[in-house]
Amino acid sequence: MRQRDELWKALTDASDAVDAAFDAYKNAETPANRLKAQKAGREYANCLAPVIGKDSAFRYEAALQNHTDAVDRHTRFIATLAGRPGTIDESEATMLRLLQEESHAAGRVLDEVMTAIQRELVEAAERDEQR
Repeated sequence: MRQRDELWKALTDASDAVDAAFDAYKNAETPANRLKAQKAGREYANCLAPVIGKDSAFRYEAALQNHTDAVDRHTRFIATLAGRPGTIDESEATMLRLLQEESHAAGRVLDEVMTAIQRELVEAAERDEQR
């Protein structure tokens, strides 16, 4: 049981690190903060795997990466538009809308994956308590 306690502790610490890293990234979307957030996400997935399984950890990491990439594409396009003189044309407005929709959709998928993982974590905790 001690080993499972250590796994849960590592998962809790990794979860806290993910929260802190993504808060920092949201506050300042720099390449360094993005890298820290990605690293924290990978570490969380690595800690998640022994607690609820590799498949769930992979789903989390894939959804997180997809969401981060979508947000980055949207942000880069906004920065490109902001750096150009004049107003945006219809095609640019369409691209902006599509990138925003993609970002929101990826966020919803990440939320769904996180909800499923929460259920799996509750089930794993209940099993561990029965041991």
